[in-house]
Order: sequence, then structure tokens, then C-alpha cells
Amino acid sequence: MQNKKAEKEFFDAFVQRGEYDVFDERGTNRLLDELKKISRIDSNERLRILDVGCGTGAFTKRFAANGRDVFGVDISVKSAILAQKITPQCSFFAGDGEYLPFEDSRLEVILLSGVLNHLPSMLETLSECYRTLRSGGCCIGFDRNGSNPAMWLYRSSKSPLATRKGWTENERLLVRDQIASAFEKAGFQEVIVKGITGVTYQYVGSEIGMKLLRIYNIFENILGQIGLGKKYGSFLVSYGLKK
Repeated sequence: MQNKKAEKEFFDAFVQRGEYDVFDERGTNRLLDELKKISRIDSNERLRILDVGCGTGAFTKRFAANGRDVFGVDISVKSAILAQKITPQCSFFAGDGEYLPFEDSRLEVILLSGVLNHLPSMLETLSECYRTLRSGGCCIGFDRNGSNPAMWLYRSSKSPLATRKGWTENERLLVRDQIASAFEKAGFQEVIVKGITGVTYQYVGSEIGMKLLRIYNIFENILGQIGLGKKYGSFLVSYGLKK
């Protein structure tokens, strides 16, 4: 079972520093471009979109255009309050991804912003996403890839170089088959889970990580150039359709 109290306390404390976005502009755009591509979200569509695990709205605000109804939910009350101040054109609230306050078949798109790797079981949250999506709607997400060498060295409990600094006690690394299986069990069809490269950072939680960040960003780009991104890219992007 997820320690929800630990999640709330961690991110409430984190957000006291202000708005946070661990990715640099290039990394954020890389994730967004790939998510839009696999989900076929047209930039001109008027959609009802929910960002689960929105934090201070780094991704949420990028969907707020063209008359869309865009919502963000985060387990951290302080994150949701700050997000609302930063992006008033969206609607933010504190809540739990396992109990979404939306009617059945209400939304067209749900984004899981690095949420699944915080959950001991992904099925409850994915089932809630399925329930609140209309027919033809989709759930998309991104999570760190446990098959990526750098992620494994830095974050795997089996690695001698791993650190928990900057992670909550609930976080873990996931691999492609784990995510795909959870999407399918929740009822989603046409499931896609694949690795991508080019997701570069501007911040990590440990001093050692910050010193090595430039090397990591270079390595991340090299993986894509030599054709190993789909398997070993640092992030897994996911997609599931509700028919």
C-alpha cells in the first residue's frame, strides 16, 4: 500500500522552494512531443484534459489553449495551491489519483505525470482513469525506465551507487512490461509503452547527481543517436485507448 502521508509531506516540503520542474526546456518538450505523437492529440482540438500528479503545473499549463478545459490534481495541497496561482486559466485541486472527483466518461485525455512509479499497484489509478474517460479517450504518461543504465545505477536498490535523496519512499523504477500489463488489466486497448531519449534534466535531488548531470544528459542523447532509445531510453512513455 502506498504511504500517502509520506507523499504529501515530501512534496509539500519540496514546493516551499517555489515552482519546480526537474527537466530543462528541451527535456520537457521532448516528453510533450512524444506524448502528443503517440496519442494523436491535435494542438487545435478542444479537449477536457486532466493532469494527474501535476505538481506545480509544469506540464498542465502547456495544454491550456484553444478553449480547452484543463484540470490538474496533486496529492500535495501546497503544490495545487501554487499551481493555481501560476496558471489561473487551469483548474487545480488536491486529490488522490485512486479516487478522482469526476463523473464516469467525463474526460478526453488523462496525463499521468510521472505518477505510476510512485504506486505499489498501478491498477487502482489506471482503473480510475479508465472510468472517467469517455469512449475514444486516452490515458498517456511518462515514467523513469528501469532498463536505462544511468537510471539503474542512480536509483535501483540493487546498485551500489544508488541514492534515495530526492525520491519519496514510495518511488521505484518500472520496466516496459509492468506498465503495459497494468494498462491492459485496467481495460485499455492499443497499449503502447516505449523508451525515449533526449529527456534532459536541469535539477536532481543529490549533490553528486548534480555534478554528474551534464554527463548524464550527453549519455542520454548518445543512446538515441545509436538506435537504443526504444529499449534503453531514460523514460518510458505510455498510451492506452478506451474504446
